[in-house]
Amino acid sequence: MAVNPNSHIIAITGGKGGVGKSVFSANLAFAFLMEMRAPVLLVDLDAQSCGDQNVILGIREPKTMNELCNFTGSISAANLPAVVSQHPGTNLGYVGAVKGTDSTLSVSPEQAVKQLETLSNLYRFIIVDVGYNMTPLQMAVIEKATALLVVTTPEPLAFNQTVRLMTDLMAASLPTDMIQIVVNKVSSTGIAPATIGNQLRKPILGMIPQDDATASASLQRSTPFVVSATRSPIAAAHFDVVRKLTGGLLQQLKTTARPQSLKFKKEGPAAETQGSSRSKMPTNVDPRTALKLTVHQELIKAMDLKKGITDTQGDPQKEAELNKKTSAVISQLVDKEAAGMGREERAAIIEEVLNEALGLGPLEKLLEDPAVSEIMVNGHKRIYIERNGKVQISPITFTSNFHLRKV
Repeated sequence: MAVNPNSHIIAITGGKGGVGKSVFSANLAFAFLMEMRAPVLLVDLDAQSCGDQNVILGIREPKTMNELCNFTGSISAANLPAVVSQHPGTNLGYVGAVKGTDSTLSVSPEQAVKQLETLSNLYRFIIVDVGYNMTPLQMAVIEKATALLVVTTPEPLAFNQTVRLMTDLMAASLPTDMIQIVVNKVSSTGIAPATIGNQLRKPILGMIPQDDATASASLQRSTPFVVSATRSPIAAAHFDVVRKLTGGLLQQLKTTARPQSLKFKKEGPAAETQGSSRSKMPTNVDPRTALKLTVHQELIKAMDLKKGITDTQGDPQKEAELNKKTSAVISQLVDKEAAGMGREERAAIIEEVLNEALGLGPLEKLLEDPAVSEIMVNGHKRIYIERNGKVQISPITFTSNFHLRKV
């Protein structure tokens, strides 16, 4: 099963606690409900929140992810109340992370994804507060999402943690286009949103003004301010985010973020003349290898790999940091050079370039294969292996002789 093509899962996270992610998630869900007049489901997957969404919504005993994932029947409109709570007085569906502070969230990523895919047949928009602790559960849901909204605030500590989160997400091969930035609690005294956007190299999707009085009053009444103070600037900012997302962005992301044929921004003769600092591409090179060669060239310039930056002197901590930093840069370069590439192919390209830049290249995969007992390299395209007692040519090759000589 997959997510219904007419439905969108929108995941929401933040670099640290205290940025207003939970309040933003709840109000965004109501903004979608009121603006689009379509079925909306809010899901709390923040295991660290102790049920904050329950307080924000005023639902004391909600249906939880544990109940949803343990439900053995076939979910339909008829039995939906068995697994989904409904917000009083509205049609907003809600599934909590926990019932209260004395319970915990414990579900398998596979089962959570399966149930969300089923619910996508009943809800057009599913807003998921994934928290800020990226476990396999959160990453599995993000993988199915159309977009990931990263909430930050215009203060140095929050911004610093957002930079770290962005680096980790790109190192995990998440398409950069999928990540959208929302700046919360915007005021005249904080870092300018334009500065945040420039530093993150991302346009700002939404700017939520700081309005402590309205936010505090809505929490005391357990009624999101999008409902209780619809005409306020803080509510209007949430509606603006909805309009930007539904104005074509979600559909674009749904198309470009899913696995599909490899597409290049620069193809044919025009590509060879674009960018005089690049080395001339060898002839008779397939598009996949050409992409890897281009990324390699740009990676060397971006990270100065020729000047000893990769010499970590055997320090595991330095090696891990270099690996993460290099992976993040490769991710950005791949997105720049091959927009629209499918996630699986994108992840494979990133891994292969990373291995060739810092490790043993394609030999990494062969060394991990328990069936391979011997490896013989006679050239970048001629790698022979002995697998289960039989010598054969490996389908895995180096990108070029240059990368072979680096091993």
